[in-house]
Amino acid sequence: MRLTEQKIKKYLFDKKKNFRISDGGGLYLRFLASKNAVWYFRYKINGKVRWLSLGQYPLLSLSQARELCLELRYQVFKGFDPLEERQKQQQSYQQTKSFEYIAREWYEINHKSWKNPKHIQQTINSLENYVFPKIGHKPLAEIDVPQLMPVINALYDKPETADRVKRRIKAVFTYAIQTGKATYNPALHLPIIKKKTTNYPSLPYQELGLFLKHANDYPNKTIALALRFLVLTFVRSGELRLATWEEFSNNQWLIPAHRMKMQKEHIVPLSDWALETLDELKESQKERTKYLFTTRGNKPLSDMSLSSAMKRMGYKGKAVPHGFRATASSCLNESGLFNTDAIERQLAHVDSNKVRGAYNRAQYLEERHHMIQWYADFIRKQYINL
Repeated sequence: MRLTEQKIKKYLFDKKKNFRISDGGGLYLRFLASKNAVWYFRYKINGKVRWLSLGQYPLLSLSQARELCLELRYQVFKGFDPLEERQKQQQSYQQTKSFEYIAREWYEINHKSWKNPKHIQQTINSLENYVFPKIGHKPLAEIDVPQLMPVINALYDKPETADRVKRRIKAVFTYAIQTGKATYNPALHLPIIKKKTTNYPSLPYQELGLFLKHANDYPNKTIALALRFLVLTFVRSGELRLATWEEFSNNQWLIPAHRMKMQKEHIVPLSDWALETLDELKESQKERTKYLFTTRGNKPLSDMSLSSAMKRMGYKGKAVPHGFRATASSCLNESGLFNTDAIERQLAHVDSNKVRGAYNRAQYLEERHHMIQWYADFIRKQYINL
């Protein structure tokens, strides 16, 4: 019984699992439990029955599968073993295509779907700097765990980088297996890399008013206002540097998901002092720009601009931009005035308890507006009394 497109679509939704139907001439279509279907060619050579997978339906259509089957039957008639020929081709490919070649192929296919430009650049940079010089020239089939260990060991003092490099090597091999270019992923057997806990130096909250006095005297007005806004909102510095005017409405700042660490949209309530800071920023700008805090070329501030400014202000080793988050957390928690969940939501933290986090989706917006205003008043009182 010959197959038709109509019959195939009917069988795809059949309640039976993992069955195959013949189209004749050695061509079979196997229907899987996942509601996918794969073409196979059944043939006999040297007294042995063999099965050769041809491709997935509908990527390989019925007419294309029949045409391919006819070619394979002719090969068998001539004494060639199609499965053996394919294995030889794969072995030849594995021997000639280096890790670097496959890694760049993986990168070109995947990086277009990644949203973070920094991540895109870091991915290829890490491969070029740490992996290609050591194993880039080797065919995938020749790379094993002992050859990967020196790559990871060389990053002993950089556990975060080592972990990222390990994951990228693993992804390249996974891609190679999925596309028939490799059969084994040695990165699966690399040791677990223990990451160092990063404790960012931060100021005691009793010194925030003094810090803002120093920031106010900083010669670059944009940097001064950016530091003040960072203290009052305690967002991550990357979220602040890439903030655009269109993200602000009334007394709230809506940071889109693609700019957040956890890829979730985040609402930041704004205090009266934060709103005053925005007004000062508008007055200081000769023309409206896309980003709030820009350089002379109307580009967003670099990731080092705020930390460099703090060093010049005398805070080297004492505090960094990210540390204002810890300072705010300490102040708000020690006040005893606010719900811990509201503080964590303001910091855009994810609940460590996954089950609880799945159910607790409250924004606590009313309490957070009150909290952010209390925090601004607390700092302003210090500032005024100096």
